[in-house]
Amino acid sequence: MIIFRYFAKEIVITLLALTTILMLIFLSNQFVHYLMRAASGSLPSAILFQLMMLEIPNLLALLLPLGLYVAILIGYGRMYAESEMTVLQACGFSQNKLIAMTMTIALVLAIIVGAMMLWLSPIISADRDRLITSTSPAVLLKSLLPGRFQTFNSGRRVLYATDINQSTGMASNVFMAQQDKKSKQWSVLTAKQAHLAEKTGDAFVVLDHGQEYTGVPGQKDFRVVNFGQYRERLPKAKPVIRKRERAMTFKQLWPLNNKDPRKAAELQWRFSIPIMVLLLALLAIPLSKVDPRQGKFAKMLPAILIFIVYANFLFVVRGWVANGKIPTWLGMWWLHGVVLMLALILLGWPKLKRMWA
Repeated sequence: MIIFRYFAKEIVITLLALTTILMLIFLSNQFVHYLMRAASGSLPSAILFQLMMLEIPNLLALLLPLGLYVAILIGYGRMYAESEMTVLQACGFSQNKLIAMTMTIALVLAIIVGAMMLWLSPIISADRDRLITSTSPAVLLKSLLPGRFQTFNSGRRVLYATDINQSTGMASNVFMAQQDKKSKQWSVLTAKQAHLAEKTGDAFVVLDHGQEYTGVPGQKDFRVVNFGQYRERLPKAKPVIRKRERAMTFKQLWPLNNKDPRKAAELQWRFSIPIMVLLLALLAIPLSKVDPRQGKFAKMLPAILIFIVYANFLFVVRGWVANGKIPTWLGMWWLHGVVLMLALILLGWPKLKRMWA
């Protein structure tokens, strides 16, 4: 038990540190992506923080397998380099005991990752879709950037303001153009200032002291109206949740060899991540074994290359299954089988060398 706690502490501390660093890197990259979308007007800045929070669980589930893999390589590599493993083996600590301890830690982590992928991931994906698709026009208007034309409703509404007072919400020198879907007429409004107002649960955009031009581009029969105040009720948000496999529950995706290849690919992908945790932990045990003169990072490069190939092939095979290029019964399981065989060969390689010698 003392040895197990020592191994667990060595792995878990490194795992937490590595996962935190990787999480910050990937979150920063995702945040820049969302900022670019917000700057272009395709995403309201008001929901950026919520979207980032929703990214964390999914990202964590994908980073934990890599974190455990590298933690074992670094932790055990240090113990081999400093001859701690040699001393333990001399005291009767066999490779089978090392495998059992490592796989116990990996199994606990695989259960956590499995719960994230099978239960939490679809809930978060559905909430993310709902947040993006149900953003109200009022929120979109509040996210306007001064001095930039921004389009909404598939380009049928264009808004522009030279300046926006963030404390009062008052916009000055406003331009608003909108097209009627049926008649194809454009209504162009200009006003000295505009603001948002709410009454009895409805949202209005209020324009003061301006003109309205209505007509079809290319024709001369335009109607021009001067107004002191113009109010337009904003349509209420209608949530449109896309039926994406990523947001489907386990029950909706079952069975594993679903007749719909996209559903089968999604469910097999969710099972593949916790399986990946176990296989990478098993693979890291022989790869972490180094000679004291080589240093603890001697096999880090080939180990990372193996992970890159494995992880990228998972994405590729997932696409093959979803597109029907390979049968669902074969699915992604053959790739896990290949990695398992590689791990078993590496674990038994010293014995094979002695047999052949």
